[in-house]
Order: sequence, then structure tokens, then C-alpha cells
Amino acid sequence: MDEQRIPELIDKYIAGTATDKERKALLDWYRSVQHDETFWPEEEAVFEQRITRALSEIKQSTGLATNDTSTIKRIFPWKLISIAAVALMVIGLSTLFLLDTRKNVAKENIALTDDEIKPGGSKAVLKLANGQTFALGDSLATFGIANQGTFTDNKGELLFNPETGGTTTLAYNELMTPKGGQYVIHLPDGSKVSLNSESALSFPTLFEGDERKVVLQGEAFFEVAKNEDKPFIVSMPAMEIEVLGTTFNVKGYQDEEDITTTLVEGSVKVKAEKKEALLKPGQSAILNKASGVMHTKKADLTVETAWTKGYFMFNNENIKSVMNQLSRWYDCQVVYQGSMKDILYSGRILRRSDITEILNMLEQIGTVKFEIEGRRVVVMP
Repeated sequence: MDEQRIPELIDKYIAGTATDKERKALLDWYRSVQHDETFWPEEEAVFEQRITRALSEIKQSTGLATNDTSTIKRIFPWKLISIAAVALMVIGLSTLFLLDTRKNVAKENIALTDDEIKPGGSKAVLKLANGQTFALGDSLATFGIANQGTFTDNKGELLFNPETGGTTTLAYNELMTPKGGQYVIHLPDGSKVSLNSESALSFPTLFEGDERKVVLQGEAFFEVAKNEDKPFIVSMPAMEIEVLGTTFNVKGYQDEEDITTTLVEGSVKVKAEKKEALLKPGQSAILNKASGVMHTKKADLTVETAWTKGYFMFNNENIKSVMNQLSRWYDCQVVYQGSMKDILYSGRILRRSDITEILNMLEQIGTVKFEIEGRRVVVMP
């Protein structure tokens, strides 16, 4: 691309007047420039947060005057805090942070062993009704199953096409993600389910009768194809969720106290024993598994769906809640020594971050310390 156009594209991007083609050209150009960082994500939102830093390099490449701050001043004034590469703020007993993987957080405090703890990725296991298993990953493969249909493993997404001609046999298969894994499955009715780490979805080879029923363990984000004549049922221990066509998130890990259903679009009915809740978009239904008490509240959709967009998002969560999420994604064991202070954390972290960057950031806040022993993270006050 003609680099003479770069200043123009920057201005148009910040003003919000760039076309899709121009925005893509700017991103492609920026990725082509040699930087000291090794990772540049695809998300446009992340690009916006980092544009200030990018401009300093862009100026050098394009000859923009170093004292020209007019462009910088027009950068999303209401986002000035989130623009920071790493922002640490202590507010009473609450800590707010935002970690950007392009910032080189010091790693000398926490050293990794040879058994390096790395971020998770696209990996899962497909277990068929007959017990046969297939390891899925970031690859492309197609395999046919007699009396079922064809599975296509397409780089993190599993597509299932049942056989036509009435030869499909009703059977329940299971898609399972380990710690450090996530996967997407496209069901034969057109619904799409994204599984978070350490989760499992049991699904039929065909939806017979007057309902479409799947069984979930862990956490998943559902985008359900609309069918008014055949409701979609998500079954979990102590809870069922009924929908016609909608988008929602369900989180119900065995080691957590609550099952949380959060509605993004459409409507869902959450049923637990004799209790029911009809959710509106932007609401959550929270069921306490021990007491059986269920209540609804206004949801923070950004927090509840952050994992589907490549982030951890914490909202006034204690260190054990934070570490619980990290342990699932980084496939590591967390051990606590001593009593933890009553500190609440809020902020956003890219799921591709190096775990040492996250732990060092938490240490810099001064509330906890960490040691890494193989695949075990020790948390100390």
C-alpha cells in the first residue's frame, strides 16, 4: 500500500469514516511493520485501545510531525483509561487492571520451569455413542461415521451433517473440552454452541420428537436456530433452559456454587425444580445449587460473554475466583498457602497473555505473591 495514504487512513479510522476496505488496509499495513512485539490480535477493539502507541511508530514511518497531537486528541476521549497498555489502580479494597500482551511486563520475579504453562487453544475430544473417540484440534479433517453422518473438524469448529435418506440412527455423542481447551460445534438444526474450557456437550445425531435437547456440563455460549415448533432444551444438573431461538450463555461448573444463565438476545425460560424464570435480554438467572434458591438480576453482558471474544473479564471477584478461571484456561493447578486478603479484582485480560505477565501484574499490585512449580501455581499472601 502507498504509505503516503497512511496519515489519511489514520484520521479516517479515528473519525469513524473509514470504509471496511480502508480499515483492513490500515490493519494489514500495521502488521507488516517491524515491531518489538510478536503478537498482534485480530480484534478491532484491541486495535482501538492500542492506537496511541501505534501512532508513535506510524509517525516515524510516514513523516508525520512529532508535535502534531491533533490526531491523538481525537482518539476516543471516553476510552482514555482503557487505552493504557497496563493500568493498575487501587480503589479502596478493589483493584482495577487491564493487561495488554503487547506490553513487556517484567518476568524476572516469576520464572517458568521447562514444563511451561501456556495459554489454551482449540482442542477437544469427540466421544461417539459407541465409545470411539477422536482428538480435535486446530486442523482440517473430515470423517464419516456409519449410521450417523459426516463430521468436519475445521480449525476449532466441528460441523456435523447427519446422513440423509433416513439412515441416521438416534444416538448421543459428546464433545468434551479439557482444561486449556475451547471448541465450537455446529448442530444439525443450524444452532451453534461454543464450549469453554473443561466443559462437555452431549448432543443427538438427530432431533426427534417435539424438542431439541442437549446436555451441558461446564460453560457454553449458545446461538440457537429458531424453530417455533420445536423448542431447544439445555439440560444441566438441577436446571433446564428452554428456548425457541436465541443467544445466551450458561455457566455451571461442578466446583462452583451457582449455575448462571445470561440472556443476550431473544427469550429463555429457566426451570429449576418448581421454580421458573423468564429472562429478558440483559438479565441473568442465578441458581444456588446447594439451597435451590434462584434469583434474577441485571447482567453485565460484556463480562459474561468476554471469553467468547478472547478475554477474561473480572468484575469485583476475589483472588480465588480469578485463579479458578486462569487454572482452567492455562491447565494448571492452583495451591493456596496462608489466608488471602479480602481484595476484589476488576479488569480485562487477553486470554492469549503469558501467564507470567498476569501473575507479575497481580504481584505488582502488592496483594499476593506467586511461585510456579512445574504446572502448579502457588498463591501466597
